Amino acid sequence: MKILENMDLCYGCGACANACRLDAITMEKASDGFLYPVVDETKCVHCNACKNVCPALQAKFDNDKKPEVFAVMADDSIREKSASGGMFTLLADYALEKNAYICGSAFNDDFRGAHHIMINNRDDLDKLRRSKYMQSENADIYVSIKEKLDAGEFVMFTGTPCQCAAVKTFLKKPYENLLLVDLICHGTPSALAWNKFLEETAPNKEIKDVNFRYKGLKGWSVTTHIEFEDGTEYTKHSKEDLFEQAATKNFISRKSCGSCQFARVPRQADLTIGDFWDIHKYKKSLDDRKGTSAVIINNEKGKRFFEEVLKRNNGILKQEAVPFYSAFARRNSNVYRFPPAHPGRDTFFKSLAAGKKFSAALTDAKKIRYDIMLFGIWYGGNYGSVLTNFALYKFLEDEGYNCIFADIPDHLWSDSIYNRDPLSMPRQFCMKHFNLSFKYKNRTDLKKVNELADAFIVGSDQLWNYPLCRSADTLFYLDFVDDDKKKIAYGTSFGHNEIKGTAEEKRFSGFYLNRFDAVSVREDYAVDLCKKGFGVNAVQVLDPVFMCDKSHYEKCIAEAEIVDPPQDKFVLAYILDPTPAKIKAAEDTAKRMNMELICVANARMKGNMEANWTIPKLDDLPIETWLWYFKNAEMVFTDSFHGTCFSIIFEKPFISIANKGRGSDRFYSLTEIFGLANRVFNAPADIEGKDYLFTDAIDYNDVNDRIAKERARSLKWVKDALDAPKHPMAFSAYDVTDRHIDSTVKQFNQKIEGLQKQLDALTKSYTGISTAPNQFMSEIDLLKKKIEEQNSAQQLLNIELIQQLEMQSNKFEKTVEHYKKRISDMENSFSWKITKPLRWLKKLFKRKK
Repeated sequence: MKILENMDLCYGCGACANACRLDAITMEKASDGFLYPVVDETKCVHCNACKNVCPALQAKFDNDKKPEVFAVMADDSIREKSASGGMFTLLADYALEKNAYICGSAFNDDFRGAHHIMINNRDDLDKLRRSKYMQSENADIYVSIKEKLDAGEFVMFTGTPCQCAAVKTFLKKPYENLLLVDLICHGTPSALAWNKFLEETAPNKEIKDVNFRYKGLKGWSVTTHIEFEDGTEYTKHSKEDLFEQAATKNFISRKSCGSCQFARVPRQADLTIGDFWDIHKYKKSLDDRKGTSAVIINNEKGKRFFEEVLKRNNGILKQEAVPFYSAFARRNSNVYRFPPAHPGRDTFFKSLAAGKKFSAALTDAKKIRYDIMLFGIWYGGNYGSVLTNFALYKFLEDEGYNCIFADIPDHLWSDSIYNRDPLSMPRQFCMKHFNLSFKYKNRTDLKKVNELADAFIVGSDQLWNYPLCRSADTLFYLDFVDDDKKKIAYGTSFGHNEIKGTAEEKRFSGFYLNRFDAVSVREDYAVDLCKKGFGVNAVQVLDPVFMCDKSHYEKCIAEAEIVDPPQDKFVLAYILDPTPAKIKAAEDTAKRMNMELICVANARMKGNMEANWTIPKLDDLPIETWLWYFKNAEMVFTDSFHGTCFSIIFEKPFISIANKGRGSDRFYSLTEIFGLANRVFNAPADIEGKDYLFTDAIDYNDVNDRIAKERARSLKWVKDALDAPKHPMAFSAYDVTDRHIDSTVKQFNQKIEGLQKQLDALTKSYTGISTAPNQFMSEIDLLKKKIEEQNSAQQLLNIELIQQLEMQSNKFEKTVEHYKKRISDMENSFSWKITKPLRWLKKLFKRKK
């Protein structure tokens, strides 16, 4: 018997073995050193007790969806013994004052493994401090926890999110005397890998102590420090330490870590704690390089306990609330996303099994790359964009390709918080389904993508629609990808039946598109645009949403939470750009069908769109719920291209209004393929008199046959493009490179001049201050002293004045830093843009010589 159909999804928590009263389950180590349950069929009676406590099957996500976040710094004496800011010790100290039991991970006596133990005295607390970079074995800890709780004892359990989930599923009911604290987890490394590292690094040596977060070398950092019984030591920073490299790059994590369902918000525990990396970018005073803890308050119980710790105020140096986005947008992203396994993970463990040393196995693993790196606007607040990229990823994954999506680079759409917000609808969805790269700071940093894959695909959606994606610069032309890498466009769209943009933008489009190995487009007219406009031979392929197996959508729908489900049959109106005519047509459609009308609005409605809605609607639905409504509707009325697509996918009768502002030609190009063009109209008034819309059923057998043929053709195209040898690139674009250099120099100078003028004007705006911000701050200090000397009757006014001056100063400093960053980014961009064309010219001149 298998507890899970796919045991790669097993977290190794051991809850199943604890729950089996017949001792039919033992936890045994696999070839990668991780524990997995093995069922003795001679003892098993198929009672399903194991499945009923398995967190992979029974997990619930009932904590706060938008939790509060705090930065906390314990005093120096506590942080000296802690991995980061000492929050675990602050919580544990308070719990021990209440005679609680603390359950957490401790090293084995030989420091070659880790396991969970339970303590209730301060002398043993040091065993639970600091990070253990390996999965902790739980043995019978769940039974012990339950016994203590049932006896009325208070228990504080600390572990990874999956372990906290396992405690909850094992107990089966909430306990007020239980505090769960989960860690911001980067994945659990293998103890086997750790032991192989020790065999090579320190053969035959006995260990006295291990600290993976040693602060004696570079302060608060990731540094491994090992003390041996013979008095020798090993100390290396993560940049030099091979074990740290293997752990942080996910070569040695458990397989389930690469698809962890608990690396998300809502969290599993009452409180979440971890390192607050990059907190100095939010506020410098919260990082003194001795460690700062991040604390996430996930529910009311966690909030009460945290507030009690703060009131106790024993050992707390600083604490401050921090906005969620500022806290977890970049370095702390494991709060809301799973860490994908490195593509060389299996190679690493195979090399170890073949007898190779740790370093050799890691070298073998580093040679393995992702098959494909994908670029698309999966992070946009549009259901169609998100699902297009989801579909592209899934259908390539189903074909056996190991893929990773690029995250939004920091230097693009820098004014859009939504695209980066960890709690945004698209990011929450995609974190559950994608391998996702780290963020890249600027164009120079973006070149690192060449280290991850040998093939790059851009697509689908309107990525070459200049009015829509001009802010992306040349991102979707893959100009930062080396010319020895394969560049492919799958189903990319111009959005309209003409190429938008300036003459210069069109020249660049032609130049970069001619450097692609294979180009495919979504619409039939785009084939001619590529040929006539750029001299590029393109092929029309099927939109990715039709390439994706329908089962992937069904899995998403199974996770949908429908707050107020319809009680009867309904017509779904999914409208992006509401007008009185569209709303009336939707209402008339529902009346004609004698059904309820349910309206769904575009995600992240902008401007005055809200005012155009005159009837009730559903806003900002999760993607799973959005799909649920399409699947369960009796009919769909839409002005959305992808609304039309999913009507066809779920075999619904539909009425589609071609959305001119978003590109109406693509509606006809799509529906003509499937013989459904008579379902698309230019305006709502055109629907009148079209009785067949309500009387004639769509022959979806014929439609599905057409989809199958197009899918097979499109699949063959992309596989041929990926399998074909890389063709050499020609270097013959003097006019383009010359224009590029001249244009870049001109734009760069103009931007620098503009920024300098803004900075000068801002400086002059502060009367009497010419050398801001240092002089400005010194004048504030003088004002403070004068204010403090005034009489008490003026005290309230004084406080207000001080606050205003401090706010002015902070605002000014942030503005200066902002401009410095913008100038730095432009310098990087300018350096890259000017040197690459020059390198081309140098190579060309060498060849001519």
